Amino acid sequence: MREGEYAAERMERQKMTKKVTVQITGTQRLTFEKDEEEERTQQAWTGIYSCRNGKHFVIYEEDDGEGHRTQNTIKADQDGFEITKRGAVCTYLVFQPGRQHVCSYETPFGPLPLQLKTRTVEMELPGDDGGAPGSLRLRLTACYVLEWDRQTAAVCEVCIHVCEA
Repeated sequence: MREGEYAAERMERQKMTKKVTVQITGTQRLTFEKDEEEERTQQAWTGIYSCRNGKHFVIYEEDDGEGHRTQNTIKADQDGFEITKRGAVCTYLVFQPGRQHVCSYETPFGPLPLQLKTRTVEMELPGDDGGAPGSLRLRLTACYVLEWDRQTAAVCEVCIHVCEA
């Protein structure tokens, strides 16, 4: 591809991106504790949405409040969704109904080998064009079991809601 073709492709991608608000709610029921206490978190960020070849992408950046940043990429299609984290935390999480995925959750304190067993995935995906201006809605929900050291550590649910900013 020549430089002019690269520039044209970049311009086309910029037309297909939309500024979005990403809201993520997570619920974890810790099973290794006697009381099985439930913890719920909710956070929101600003990001960018795009759709290419039937795959929906959302990119946003987290800041832990101490200056450590992590870039997140969510990729969704009809089979499920993936979350890739790069930066202060690094991992690759795959959520597909009835599937298991082994991953390493890399933190500043060291790696944590995990296994995700996805029970269910519910998705509401926009059309390939992202919908009419101002109407973009993307909803992803996964219920999964998180294992560490071959034992169930938590039963979790993650809900991701993306809407045009």
